[in-house]
Amino acid sequence: MSVCPLYGRHTIALTKHLIKYVVITFLISMLDKRLIATSARCFGCFFSSVHRLFCSLHRRPQWRPNSTAMRLSADIISQAEQRSNPLGEREIVLRGLAIPSIEHLGATRDLFDTIDFADNRISRLENFPRLLRLSSLFLSGNSIESIDAKNLKKNVPNITNLVLTDNRIEGLHEIGNIAEGCAKLEFLTLTGNPVTSEFLILNGALAFGYSIRFFNVLRLYCLGTTR
Repeated sequence: MSVCPLYGRHTIALTKHLIKYVVITFLISMLDKRLIATSARCFGCFFSSVHRLFCSLHRRPQWRPNSTAMRLSADIISQAEQRSNPLGEREIVLRGLAIPSIEHLGATRDLFDTIDFADNRISRLENFPRLLRLSSLFLSGNSIESIDAKNLKKNVPNITNLVLTDNRIEGLHEIGNIAEGCAKLEFLTLTGNPVTSEFLILNGALAFGYSIRFFNVLRLYCLGTTR
């Protein structure tokens, strides 16, 4: 007997059991018609179980980020994907590596306009070496709670785009640290942070001296228009 290439031996075995079950059910129903309804319900349960088994055997595995923490090293940086993004900027991709902290970025030799740190475990925005070319940081999906304003101001003064979606920034003072550390900031995204529950975040950010063109706290803007 040839094995079905799609379902294999599991399908053949289950088909045999299904046929046997149908025959037994038919014979029982012929002997006592009162068992027809009960047999039909049992057959429905059996068929449902078979269907769930087929789905579990052939379900596509879901992609999940690396769950093992990995320290950022010069070797990882040298092996990371490097590309030109749609804006024509040089970009290095360090996403999904479960990196707990920023370190050893001197290995990039200031050759990149953009660094993608999305979907890691970074808890503090700090420890940047002197990277004058760097203008964009993608840090969505991390655990960032605080920002080292002095480090940003001294070593990455040309940041214009900062994506902090889905992090853990809570206090307005951290917005002040962003403003102090990124004097040239134009685009900032804070969606998904606890601080977005603060009604005064937009006014606070402007009070800290932002010259941004786009400030992604749309929910707060809607709240402001209804009060």
